[in-house]
Amino acid sequence: MRFAWRLFVCPVCLITGCSISSIATAPAPDPRPSGMLTGMVHGGPPQNPISGAKVYLYAVTTGTTIGQASTDLLSPTGPDVHGTGHPYYVVTDSSGHFGIAKTDFSCGTSGPQLVYLYSSGGNPGLSGSPDNTGAGLMAALGTCTNSTFSPSLPSTGVQMNEVTTVAAAYALGGFAAGPASISGVQSGTTQGSTGLANAFAMAGQLASIATGEALAPGSNGAAVQQEINTLANSLATCVNSTSNTSTQCDQILPYAGNASDTAQAAINIVHTGGGSVSNAASIFSASTAFKQFSPYLSAAPNDWSLAITYTTGGLGGATDIAIDSTGSVYVTNSDNNTVTKYTPLGAVDSHSPFSGNGLGDPFGLAIDSSDQVWVGSWNTSEISGFTSTGATATNSPFSGNGINDPFWIAFDSSGNLWITNFGNNTISEFSSAGGALYNSPSGSGGLNGPDGVCIGNGIGADIWVTNPDGVSGITVSRFTYSGAPVSGGYTASGMVGPIKCAIDANGSIWTANYGGASSTSSGITEFRYISGAYTGTTFTGGGSNGTYGGSYAIAIDGAGHVWVANYGPGEASNTGSITELDNSGNAISGTNGFQPGLNKTNSIAIDGSGNVWVVNNGDPSVTELVGAATPVVTPLAVAAKTSKLGRAP
Repeated sequence: MRFAWRLFVCPVCLITGCSISSIATAPAPDPRPSGMLTGMVHGGPPQNPISGAKVYLYAVTTGTTIGQASTDLLSPTGPDVHGTGHPYYVVTDSSGHFGIAKTDFSCGTSGPQLVYLYSSGGNPGLSGSPDNTGAGLMAALGTCTNSTFSPSLPSTGVQMNEVTTVAAAYALGGFAAGPASISGVQSGTTQGSTGLANAFAMAGQLASIATGEALAPGSNGAAVQQEINTLANSLATCVNSTSNTSTQCDQILPYAGNASDTAQAAINIVHTGGGSVSNAASIFSASTAFKQFSPYLSAAPNDWSLAITYTTGGLGGATDIAIDSTGSVYVTNSDNNTVTKYTPLGAVDSHSPFSGNGLGDPFGLAIDSSDQVWVGSWNTSEISGFTSTGATATNSPFSGNGINDPFWIAFDSSGNLWITNFGNNTISEFSSAGGALYNSPSGSGGLNGPDGVCIGNGIGADIWVTNPDGVSGITVSRFTYSGAPVSGGYTASGMVGPIKCAIDANGSIWTANYGGASSTSSGITEFRYISGAYTGTTFTGGGSNGTYGGSYAIAIDGAGHVWVANYGPGEASNTGSITELDNSGNAISGTNGFQPGLNKTNSIAIDGSGNVWVVNNGDPSVTELVGAATPVVTPLAVAAKTSKLGRAP
């Protein structure tokens, strides 16, 4: 069954173009039968209806890898459903509306499913009845259980346009290979489903499917909204054309990975941040043809990473960041002796901030497999533990066993905590109950101003410690789980001042090398296990040693990509960038890295939705790159315990 609506479009809008707010004031459709899923597909200035578009209803697949084919939810026996095989679809009418009756689909009958819409092709109001297969649009709906949606769908129908497409692409980018290939995997825990649910919730923070308008989350909401609208305007150039090979589509698709349609283009842009600076500029140029969504950017950005910045929560001298199994984010504040907790969507948690319990100039932060939060305090030389609600953990705080000016901390696969002691050139180990297990001799294994600590599983299942000795050290120490040094310290050409380290799924150890006051001395070193030995190679691409370089902290995503927080050269304020390399050291970020407005960026973490989180010590603030990475298992203690370091959930 199909409704026949009429869309009123004012003549002035047809001549001059309208903002997207025209959708919000459009006449409401007729009342729907119970269970009817309705909506409208818009595109082209001024958000004309797209007629004859194929609309698919998909659920995110829970499979064995990320990026598998989505699950088609439409029934071949549905009265409005078309197609001779999967995937099935419904077709928009002359006013761009579509209706999916309750008998057309089924979702969530065996458990909740996360559902979205994807439309392909159709005529955006042009003469000659073209079917523009370059027009691909998306809208993230939410959770479906027994064909009932949560949150409830808009009573006036779902609005699908370029803005909702951009929002879905960023939020779901960590799970998507394309608009019809979105899937998540699970590691025997609820990690996969939690990360996906958080990603869909983020889509709702970026755009409204009730109005088709971009929203403004975070303290920099105006900039977020402008970027979403600008990229939507770029997509509109192609949508408002006759085919994916049109002159208009050539302004955007070739610069977005030679995408076949605009939905794929948006996803590709999320994955690469738009690629090179010149590519990013070309994508921006496409936005100038049809400025139908406003406000928008007035100039091309350095890159198309979508950054949300948070300044609330009592931040002060932010130093380290970690993420628990629910996607909640924790930040240590050295200036005010607290820990700030954020929800997965960046709101300050009701239990935040955590304080007391021995905190004094807190630096390193780690979360155990039970989501308890552990913090090393420089001034008190104590380790403080908190539950996820901020209560004092059992046997907390603890001290002794050589703890002296503790820097960073990490859990091994047995749940024991390892601490680097800058003050006496040692490392300490404690049981999960706070019992002293081991303290190394001073200088053991080449320890020299020890800083970062990372612990692997499988190959590389040892304790690795960086020795920056301020910023001029050139070694990484390696210890067995018993604390025995394996060598006097590994070194590699180009590695100077290694601050922090991370271990990937292949057992390679990656270090972020600050390199001192000159960013040109910075870089990223990989120690790869080859023929029974570790061989070091230093990479300097992706902005790690450029104008905004100064590699300081490092993390590995679920695809093995290496993410680096660049502090910026010397002590300069309002500088810094984020570098992304693939697992072979090839740069994905551009010459100056991703630059979402950073300020002395000194820690980085990736969550189960593929969002990249960094802390800015100079503001202080927390910045989130939405959907830029492949999701990982969190916390890292669980990843180490389950041999999932550098792998997707």
